[in-house]
Amino acid sequence: MSGESGPTARLQASARVAFAALMHDLGKFAERARILDDDPVGKARLDAYRQIYCPQPAGAGAKGYFSHVHAAYTAAAFDLIEEYLPSLTHDVSPFAARQKAAQRDRDGQEPDDSLVNAAAGHHLPHTFLQWMVACGDRIASGFERRDWEEYNAAREPTGNTSHYRTRLLSLFGELKLGENAPGKSGHMRHLLRRAGPETLAPVPDKEVKLSSDKEAQDEYRRLWEGFVEALAAIPAPHRADWALWLDHFDTVWFQFTHAIPSATAGNTKPEVSLYDHSRTTAALATALWRYHHDRKDDERAVAARQKGREDWDHTKFLLVQGDLFGIQRFIFADGGESNRGAAKILRGRSAYVSLLSECAALKILEALDLPPTSQVINAAGKFLIVAPNTEEARKAVAKVQREIDEWFLAHSFGEAGIGIAMREASPNDFIEADRFKAIQQALVDDLDEVKHRRLDLCGAHAPAPVFMDAQYPNGPCRYQGRWPAQVRMDEKDDEPTVHRLTLDQSTLGRVLAQKKTLRLRVWREGDWKHQTAPGRNALRVPVFGYRLAFVPLEHEERERRDDPAPLPARVWDLSLPERGDAAPWHGLAWRPINAYVPVHTDKAKAEYEPLYDAVGIEPDETGDRDGGVRSFQELAAEALDVCEDVQDGGIDLRGVPALMAVKGDIDDLGKLFERGLADPSFAKWAALSRQVNAFFTLKVPWLLASKFSQVYTVFAGGDDFFFIGPWRQMLDFVTALRTEFALHVAGNPGIHFSLAMVMVKPQVPVSTMARMAEEALEEKAKRYGGGDKKAPRKNAVTCFQETVPWTADGGRPGFIELHSRYEALGRLAGDFSVITSSGFLYDVLRFVDMRVAEDRKPENTLWRALLRYRTRRQIVDRLPHDVREEHGDKIHERIVTEIGEDGIETAGAAYRIPLYRFLYERRSYRKGDRR
Repeated sequence: MSGESGPTARLQASARVAFAALMHDLGKFAERARILDDDPVGKARLDAYRQIYCPQPAGAGAKGYFSHVHAAYTAAAFDLIEEYLPSLTHDVSPFAARQKAAQRDRDGQEPDDSLVNAAAGHHLPHTFLQWMVACGDRIASGFERRDWEEYNAAREPTGNTSHYRTRLLSLFGELKLGENAPGKSGHMRHLLRRAGPETLAPVPDKEVKLSSDKEAQDEYRRLWEGFVEALAAIPAPHRADWALWLDHFDTVWFQFTHAIPSATAGNTKPEVSLYDHSRTTAALATALWRYHHDRKDDERAVAARQKGREDWDHTKFLLVQGDLFGIQRFIFADGGESNRGAAKILRGRSAYVSLLSECAALKILEALDLPPTSQVINAAGKFLIVAPNTEEARKAVAKVQREIDEWFLAHSFGEAGIGIAMREASPNDFIEADRFKAIQQALVDDLDEVKHRRLDLCGAHAPAPVFMDAQYPNGPCRYQGRWPAQVRMDEKDDEPTVHRLTLDQSTLGRVLAQKKTLRLRVWREGDWKHQTAPGRNALRVPVFGYRLAFVPLEHEERERRDDPAPLPARVWDLSLPERGDAAPWHGLAWRPINAYVPVHTDKAKAEYEPLYDAVGIEPDETGDRDGGVRSFQELAAEALDVCEDVQDGGIDLRGVPALMAVKGDIDDLGKLFERGLADPSFAKWAALSRQVNAFFTLKVPWLLASKFSQVYTVFAGGDDFFFIGPWRQMLDFVTALRTEFALHVAGNPGIHFSLAMVMVKPQVPVSTMARMAEEALEEKAKRYGGGDKKAPRKNAVTCFQETVPWTADGGRPGFIELHSRYEALGRLAGDFSVITSSGFLYDVLRFVDMRVAEDRKPENTLWRALLRYRTRRQIVDRLPHDVREEHGDKIHERIVTEIGEDGIETAGAAYRIPLYRFLYERRSYRKGDRR
């Protein structure tokens, strides 16, 4: 297994096998782009490749027809990109050099596999390595042998449904739980575009219609050209380490193949992308190769058994999954100074949690000598790695678990941890639907068990002593509140004031606000001593044996090829999206750790600094209004509205300076993944996880940066999220969030989320905000529509302590429709300013209470008469005499109708939502007002 310094030879070999499997369908991309149409030499090679790699269906030999010509294009495409790849001519074990394999072919001997030969030969496998790739391909797809043989003989469609014109169907359209029908989502497809925040969501069928194969091929050609250009941007020195380079390549491969259908021949439904299929194929093929290689099995005998699947009930795979527990306790810890600079320290903690998960997965991968493509799921602190099921692998994972446990005990006193579970599986467990669903459920159960057995404090490897003696000579950490203070926060402090992890989290929060330092190098502990002084942007505490340091982008590529210093284990780009049509790409592997937070910009300072001054908010002690994170006090002030300038140079404000904390999660996502697919496969399962996570890690940051720049992301990924922002803006944000999510999941009515909003003052500790939002979510929003005899429908939102569905339900308006009631109040206020009278609005709130309770107290039915009376006395009678005489009755009826019939009568208790928003927005604010 890998040591503390440098990648091992077995890791390099595993990465080459993974790359061969990842590229097995490279030809689908290349053939549809017609990359050889203008290349006579390439066409000549292609004819030779057809003879070697493409099947000839029965009866087609005389006609010279070959099916699945993309396999020949796979070999041809390698010729075009080989200059950008790590060396394929020197050490390429377990493959032979390409020249050697070609020579053996010409001499008529059984060929040694080159990497290209193994990748392209998956439809006509003969050798051991070809069979490993072919088996990974079939297992990822969920093919039975008969289905595979039919697919192997199938021809590509022509005409309007040709494989050139076929576009990827949304996989979300297939999901169905119970009686929830997908509706029209089955007609949603993905445009053939590079992955980006605005290109992830599918569009209706009619928007992807192509008039000719030529038009469709041109789309592929443009995508191919972008792919090759992006591939060239990977730092050339990183080609010396296959695992490091492959991590970068995976980002490129995702960006350009996420919307390419992986299969279009025969009756195959084009709903799995080339990216998701090839990546799961790589994970499975690598694990299969390692299983037989590490056991020293006879390769010829193994290859012979694969055609008949004679050993496919053998448990060759070890599924290793991890989950970070205690996240909220870790993130939301409060110290004596939790309010001052809370936004900055919270940002660092949130990002640090993501880094812990990334480093834990990397630790396991390197302990098993597996490449990054063996990690098929990575979302919100959870990961899944496909490993070989050997005793050596099991011991290595157990050793990593002990090391991670010791780290959390030493640095967090066991308040958080990462649980690791192992589950063996056979190839047939992925092929047969019932067995695959059983594996999915077992994985869920395994994680649940390991989370309840956290840190193994009562197991065979429990630390001694279990109870730790913490010393507090300098008191507790001023930001964390429970851990001992060990180091100075900055040079101004005379004594230790924070815990070491808090200092690293502060550093992380600081550098993530600086766009020039969003590249993170991850060094193995043994290689760290070779580095020059890392400066103030290195984290002090090693994480599971890795040292982390931020460097500017321009320093990333090492200029000197003869530099003796070892390469880092990983280099991650943590940038946020800069464009709507492309995910971040600067030549490095992208990791969605840097969630969006509001920072001070020149534009923001010009717009909001007058509000800060009017409310009396001084810059924080660091003077952090020049590119720094905006504080919660500042965000709360941004909820205010400027009425007008006054003569003394001040401004007249209205509203309430408050925050809104929003917490939510996708309803029944686990059940949808386990039971929602009628025809499940490993590739589909991984694709769904990736696509859900991409919404929160790619789409949402772009939505915030482009439209809701005042919203702070505490965490968002996997299936849950937590945001904080100015309360007024958050009401619009959650509506936009739901609209964008519905588009992302192809309009499938069975896929939705619930959320809860709580309005708080900025002085409230974040832990309290989280607890209040969590209680509202679990006790109200997630229980909407339920009762003693049926499960709740959820799909709801709790706001101002009222819970309503997102859209109209049973004749009652939903949250979205209630916005029109708020707008109606605004129109009334514009026409009749006296409606903004607090007395009148509080009367209306009382009438809502009476409407809700009128079934219990008959006298409450008088609310209608009282509304008419109050409207006459408090509004109509105060109008100018001439207006009252001419229009008083019409005005009276309009107000009573819009507030009474359309509002209170129809919405009931839910009418409090637009009322409270209207009331709080128009409340007069005076400096020093802390209501």
